[in-house]
Amino acid sequence: KEEVVRLLGDQVNRPSTQPGRTPCRPGPPASSLLAMRRRLPSWACREKVIETVRSNQVTFILGETGCGKSTQVPQFLLEDCPGANILVTQPRRLCALALAHRVADERGEQVGQR
Repeated sequence: KEEVVRLLGDQVNRPSTQPGRTPCRPGPPASSLLAMRRRLPSWACREKVIETVRSNQVTFILGETGCGKSTQVPQFLLEDCPGANILVTQPRRLCALALAHRVADERGEQVGQR
């Protein structure tokens, strides 16, 4: 059984597209991260994502750039099942590293701590 969860919303964190700037940049200070997480479209779909993953062998998560697919969904699942192994892939090494640091910052952890 497959299920598709669409994460939609008007407020997304769009990466900078200015020349010479990388689209994968570190996030803001930790003090504002929880408020930022709650504004992402994925936050409103949190329970739906968790329930859909629980009840399906395969789940596709679709959403606009910056909606929280890579940063929030893995955290939702980890919070729901603390012992889970969650793998997130990125097309470029720099993006993977930036993502790892962002999620670690949001969780108050160091990259590689778990």
